[in-house]
Amino acid sequence: MGIHARRACPHHRRRRTTHSIQGLEEGCEFLLVFDNGSFSENETFLITDLFKHTPRDVLAKNFGVPEAAFANIPIDVEHERYIFSGKVPGPMSADVVQSGAGIVPQTFSHHMMAQEPIKAAGGWVRITDSSNFPAATTIAAALVNIEPGAMREIHWHAKDEWQYYISGRGRMTVFASGEKARTFDYQAGDVGYVPFAMAHYVQNLGDEPLRFLEMFRSARFMDVSLNQWMALTPPELVQAHLNLDPGSQAGTCDEYAGGGGITQAMQHAVALPGNVQKRPLRGRLAEPVDGLNPTGTGAGTLESDSDRDERIAQAKEICRLRKDRKK
Repeated sequence: MGIHARRACPHHRRRRTTHSIQGLEEGCEFLLVFDNGSFSENETFLITDLFKHTPRDVLAKNFGVPEAAFANIPIDVEHERYIFSGKVPGPMSADVVQSGAGIVPQTFSHHMMAQEPIKAAGGWVRITDSSNFPAATTIAAALVNIEPGAMREIHWHAKDEWQYYISGRGRMTVFASGEKARTFDYQAGDVGYVPFAMAHYVQNLGDEPLRFLEMFRSARFMDVSLNQWMALTPPELVQAHLNLDPGSQAGTCDEYAGGGGITQAMQHAVALPGNVQKRPLRGRLAEPVDGLNPTGTGAGTLESDSDRDERIAQAKEICRLRKDRKK
């Protein structure tokens, strides 16, 4: 892909960084995601486009070479140079051009598949955001893998969600309040979208793993779990709203005593009581919240064992007091 830069949105004057992408021996297929929904690929700042629209005498004077050096500049840039064939590059060490200003201060490469996945009985997830990829200051992403028959639990986000389905077959239902909801089926190559604060869940309909990317315009990955919200609300209040069988809430408080729902089970399964591990992939796919605050937080480093044990003990004590109050 030719040397180019992305034009900054008029409302977001971030610094441009020129870049190019070259395919190696096997070629390269990739997904471009931008943090601006108004972005147009037609506004890509191409070096060939710049040279085409600059008089040759100006180019010659600028670079100190004869005008003839620019006699073969591509004219049909969009078709000849946007994505074009070239030689396969050699080792990266031989491709480095030394600069007196030094190298770019931060890396623009992150190996998501090298991350240790957050595992659950129904699948796994890998989360990449500014906590483990500092360059990603405006985009957060999660690679979700849901096994056949499992589901991504009912949840919502504080930001719009953009999805890209990589493999498998899935079904997502989105609830927009006011008795409005819609259900959509997806397969590899499809794109999904969920407006912020709309509850949704994703089911695997096929006999192979469903794999897709969740992406957000945010520095950190965040979500709010319906399970966790209910678990950290007084049981009497939940029962009064939903007319639930009292037995259906038994153990909920203990299972979510860690304050992080299924994520706590994923990351600290040994420390959590209850049968959370046996449930399908559903629940928070981010770092557990502190204490009993049900607000979603981003994926960060795991808390220390002592802090976790203290918080779980505190939550268990609250559960015990609630049960005593019922007697």
